[in-house]
Amino acid sequence: MPKLIAHKTFPSSNRIPLYRKPSARISARMKLIKVFGTDPEINMGKLLKKLDIKFEKQPRLKNSKVRPDFRIKGTNILLFCDGSFWHGRPSVIRNMKFNKNKKFWIEKLKENRQRDRRHNRLLKKDGWRVYRFWDTDLKRKPDEVRNRILEIISPEKVPNTKASAIDLFCGAGGMTYGLAKAGIKVRAGIDIDKTCKFAYEANNDSKFLQEDITCLGPEKLSRLYPKRALKILVGCAPCQPFSKHTQKNKNRKNDEKWSLLYAFGKLIERVQPNIVSMENVPQIVKQKVFSDFVRTLEISKYHVYWKSIYCPDYGIPQARRRLVLLASKFGPVEIIPPTHSKKEYKTVQAAIGKLEPICDGGVSSKDPLHRSPRLSDLNKRRIKQSKPGGTWLDWEEGLRAACHTKDTGESYSAVYARMEWGKVSPTITTQSCFFGTGRFGHPSQDRAISMRESALLQTFPKTYKFIDPKKIFSYKKIGTHIGNAVPVRLGEVVGRSIKKHIKNFYEK
Repeated sequence: MPKLIAHKTFPSSNRIPLYRKPSARISARMKLIKVFGTDPEINMGKLLKKLDIKFEKQPRLKNSKVRPDFRIKGTNILLFCDGSFWHGRPSVIRNMKFNKNKKFWIEKLKENRQRDRRHNRLLKKDGWRVYRFWDTDLKRKPDEVRNRILEIISPEKVPNTKASAIDLFCGAGGMTYGLAKAGIKVRAGIDIDKTCKFAYEANNDSKFLQEDITCLGPEKLSRLYPKRALKILVGCAPCQPFSKHTQKNKNRKNDEKWSLLYAFGKLIERVQPNIVSMENVPQIVKQKVFSDFVRTLEISKYHVYWKSIYCPDYGIPQARRRLVLLASKFGPVEIIPPTHSKKEYKTVQAAIGKLEPICDGGVSSKDPLHRSPRLSDLNKRRIKQSKPGGTWLDWEEGLRAACHTKDTGESYSAVYARMEWGKVSPTITTQSCFFGTGRFGHPSQDRAISMRESALLQTFPKTYKFIDPKKIFSYKKIGTHIGNAVPVRLGEVVGRSIKKHIKNFYEK
């Protein structure tokens, strides 16, 4: 006989004939099994107390011989804690191995299930709301049981634990794809650039909306979430106004993009999502617009956290630093710890080393995105004299550019340079497929990295589609989509951090 906790049984008429009665020894053992006060009942009682729900144990119901395990006081709600074996949970019985008397037990458990259904009908006929919980779920999935109980008692107050996200400034979908990998459903991506639509919708199970964030109404944004959804709002406002390069521009304060973070904050104030995430360059923390954004969150009662992270620590093969902000209505939140040690950093070799060789101006016959721009004769001579990890000082003097001859020329050491196989790449930009705009030369082939290689270093999967076969191909536009994207892996890390936070909240 299986060694599982039995639940109480009730007399019933019209019993199904049993194949063979159990032996006297088994009958004696069955009489010793607890009727009340079983482990599942104890666990349910603890859970109800933790939720501050008033209840009555094993109440005697008027005009009924059926005794439930719990009645929620002040309601017509009854709860039963059913043993998975004795009450015939199909998934348990299918995997059960009966050493003896298999037919007897199959019919016995079938009779028990029929009895439970009969009791449910009788109780519902008398006006009771009946809910049953399996002992194994109480033990292994207490958070799901907890949420189900809350939904039964106060459904209007309980968000759906299947979180739904909206991705502002979504671009080609790097953040959306990463969140989906972490198990978060993204309902929509919103961006002002309509050319992002193909890549976003071709690779993500989400719809693309072309909208100016500064004009987007909170009502329209709210309608994108399902009813009672646990709402997540993420956004990476274009970072050019906050980058080191732009900080040198005296007219930077006139850049309209400064207003985007303020627009993001206003939407948060009006929509009040449960969780917010924002990603940008670390330099933004020095700006008033960032402190204003944080203040907006704090006034709205969010717990706010931000940190500048080094991307290789999280499996991203480029020497990129990004600021990640998380904010939650539920409680303190933070990004998950680094997933990779320095010895485990993903290298250029690991990211792009297996792609087929191509020449400058060439394109793969298998992948239209694996193409590299044609180099001028001068740049062909330069890249042939470039060493992995080296600088323009490796060239003969006649190949050096005019800027290299100036006193400040040493500051241009990272342009016209090759990557190194055994290290991470530099930060991928919108110009990363051009040899002269950074350390974007291929480590061993005499060309700039291809667009596919740029996308792989941004941790997009090799199958990610950027080129719309129905439209004219724009090298510059695709490069912008790739360079402006949130690395997919960073989106996944943000998603995993949010999922962990939600799980911790619902287990409290």
